[in-house]
Amino acid sequence: MNRNHNEIIKELYESTIDGLYRFAYFKLQSQEEEILDLIQESFYKLSLELKAWKKIDNMNAYIYKVLWNKIIDYYRKQKSVSLDEHIDVHGDTFEGGSNIEDITHAKLEVEKVYRILAWLDGFEKDIFLLRYVEELSPKEISKIYDIPVNTLTVRLHRIKEKVSSHLIDPNETNE
Repeated sequence: MNRNHNEIIKELYESTIDGLYRFAYFKLQSQEEEILDLIQESFYKLSLELKAWKKIDNMNAYIYKVLWNKIIDYYRKQKSVSLDEHIDVHGDTFEGGSNIEDITHAKLEVEKVYRILAWLDGFEKDIFLLRYVEELSPKEISKIYDIPVNTLTVRLHRIKEKVSSHLIDPNETNE
């Protein structure tokens, strides 16, 4: 590898942090500290993989896949703790080194998109956001979820039609 592992990770971090944050935000429902911890753990895992000289074909898809798996693990560990209990104990305030204005802006963008996509199920919402908000390719998304590209493309087309039909009729709501 021509470049230092730290440089590769830094470049990937700078190009994906906003998208990773939005992706995790949808899954963790604004649990700021957990979101940042899981993103940090994802980059740490990437760092270990690079130091072990593991070949990673697509860094973007890889880091999203790692984050997705970290979120799944987080929910498995938290099954017995309700969101309300968690907020009572930890609060929903942000404490950390990132720019709070950037995080607040990203949170507002995410909340707007979340209201628009409220009628989609979890998987549909995830792949729609990765494709049309984060602009990942169908091939990258298919690697994240381990599904065939053709299956994903068909699902994206159906989701796009569903979203379009809801945007045409603003009085329609999801019950």
